[in-house]
Amino acid sequence: MLPSLHDVGVVRHDGVRAREYTARGPTKILGDLEVDSGSVYDTLAVGGRLTATRFSSGQMLQVAGPVRVQEQLRLVGVTVLDAGLDAGELQSQGSLRVEKDVLVRDHLATVGQFEVGGSVKATTIDSRGHVSIAGSVNARIVDLRLDGLCRIGRIRAETVGIRPRGLLGRGTTVTIDRIEAETVDLEAAEVEFVRAPTIRLGRNAHVVRFEGNVVHRHSTAHVGPESHSPRPHGLAR
Repeated sequence: MLPSLHDVGVVRHDGVRAREYTARGPTKILGDLEVDSGSVYDTLAVGGRLTATRFSSGQMLQVAGPVRVQEQLRLVGVTVLDAGLDAGELQSQGSLRVEKDVLVRDHLATVGQFEVGGSVKATTIDSRGHVSIAGSVNARIVDLRLDGLCRIGRIRAETVGIRPRGLLGRGTTVTIDRIEAETVDLEAAEVEFVRAPTIRLGRNAHVVRFEGNVVHRHSTAHVGPESHSPRPHGLAR
């Protein structure tokens, strides 16, 4: 049976392999971190891979290699993952940046900043705050409540709901290349192409092209390329 390891204060390891691991001070691991259960309450930097059954970080986590957490990964504070992320369930509150792909087999929930350099795949996605995803998003349910200027490549899901986090949504816009779903509900979103049997366009929703039925359209919603093009000079009074 693997031993338990509990670090207190400033610590540096070549690598860690333990049944249970806790760190209550700034910690640097030059190689891999492999644990059954891990809890970190301060800054942790891992130079290799992070592998765990369950893992939680309470302040700042940076990992150079791939991260694989079989069950639940809980993140609070600032998290920077230089490679990909594979988890059973993900909860993040604060700032999470993943340079490559994110795979979550169950529920993915973020509050704060969520930036991904690759694609995201999960069963359900529930994000509140700023979201930037360079690649595609694949899930059964995508529910986004956004702040600021956000960017997503493509979304494929059964149900997609996108709207501002605040009541008025001032200064909030998400731009998306393509959405394919059964039901799409948009507010303060600019989408190049939407394909869905049921499309609802709320306040300040802009869709350039679509295939499906627009069952609701707010007075401030726009359909067509004019939603992205400024009015020609001389037409404005």
